[in-house]
Amino acid sequence: MVGSRASDPALIHDHGESSGRRSCGRPPVLCDEMRRKKIMDATTETLIEFGYQATSMDRIAHSSGMSKKTLYQMFSSKQELLEALLTERLFNTRLSSLPLIGETAEARLVYGMQRLTDEFLRDDRICLLRVVVTEVSRIPEIGDFMQTYFTSNSRSFPLYIWLRQLEDEKLIVLNDLEADADRLFGMTIGLLTIKELTRCKPRLSNCERASHIIESVRFFLRACSQSAPRHVSAA
Repeated sequence: MVGSRASDPALIHDHGESSGRRSCGRPPVLCDEMRRKKIMDATTETLIEFGYQATSMDRIAHSSGMSKKTLYQMFSSKQELLEALLTERLFNTRLSSLPLIGETAEARLVYGMQRLTDEFLRDDRICLLRVVVTEVSRIPEIGDFMQTYFTSNSRSFPLYIWLRQLEDEKLIVLNDLEADADRLFGMTIGLLTIKELTRCKPRLSNCERASHIIESVRFFLRACSQSAPRHVSAA
């Protein structure tokens, strides 16, 4: 009787389920999205620890727990992998379609810039950016890629899109949309990023960072209003 119960496949299955044991066998197959995330995580960690020159596909494969064959199925070279990493983890944001909240240009820009600042000054981005800044003068390919990327994608950057929306709604007047976007970025995120990278001053608190954004946006809007072309009526 005992033997017949033990040999019953249904009972064996039920026993395994109730005991919470996992059957032995091959590890679960990861989808492409999960594979890509593991590779990106491993590449980031390897770059931060060893730098670009010493980062190899072997090291990335070891850190990610995947084979080199899998890496090369997704990326043809280390350079292609690095470019994908910088695009996804450093340059891309999810804020391009963010609806700006506020009734005035100042309120809406402050709202957007605070969220953009929070995203760009995350610790993981700053660590990756520190590696890029260190390597860009020694690895021409990195500098070439960054210049090409920004030249091709500047108009899809959230700040450019927001300023264009405000201009279309007649809330601000700009002389040069792309140059003005660069100026506001430099006054806010650019300056705060330099402080984070150099640690030349104590890190700002969230309140101090918010105050800096508000003051910078106000200064920017005043400068825009003063430099706006004035139409002189004919006598």
